[in-house]
Amino acid sequence: MTTLRHLAWCSLALASLLLGACGTVSAPPLSYHHGVEQYTAQLSDLDAAGFSVTSAPAAVTASSIPFVTVPRAQKLTELGLRDTAMAHYFRAVPDILFSNGPLDVISYAELFPSASAASQAFSVEGGWLTSVPTSQQVSPGPIGDEALATVESRVTPTSEKVIVLQYTILWRMSNIIEILYVRQRYDGNGIADAATIAANITTRIESSALSSPKAK
Repeated sequence: MTTLRHLAWCSLALASLLLGACGTVSAPPLSYHHGVEQYTAQLSDLDAAGFSVTSAPAAVTASSIPFVTVPRAQKLTELGLRDTAMAHYFRAVPDILFSNGPLDVISYAELFPSASAASQAFSVEGGWLTSVPTSQQVSPGPIGDEALATVESRVTPTSEKVIVLQYTILWRMSNIIEILYVRQRYDGNGIADAATIAANITTRIESSALSSPKAK
């Protein structure tokens, strides 16, 4: 009887180990390779009414990347930058003094051949972003594989002297680098509105890739 109990215990232990091993198996990480313009912000990602399309999502040259410098562009090229896309949306308001939420949204996507190349590019772009002397680093919250964000403030050249904030969120999704600029009046919401747009972009892209059997 003792031998039978011992064998039964071993069988249960082995089954538990096998089940545990199965539980640790995960799907390979997503990667993206086609149609870079679909990785920029879409009108549906903005989560607010009243936006119009200033520039529809479209592929652009690497020289269109914000504040690009020759060394920065060269490094991104060396890392295998394949394609870049941009989209721009604007929301007109009767009076900026009483506006709430985002007014100007500019989105860039950079496509790299691999997640490792994009991770190195994230370091390059992150170094550029955090070196802007007029900006302060803020937390974008959990988004993508890597992320950071900054905020800059400006005062409008009007008699009301309205404070306008620009939030810049940089994040990586596997082999994609996303750069999102969101400008709005200082309304006490902090980075929440910009972070929501970034989260919407991320969710849409990931959901699309998961639902497509051809996604790589």
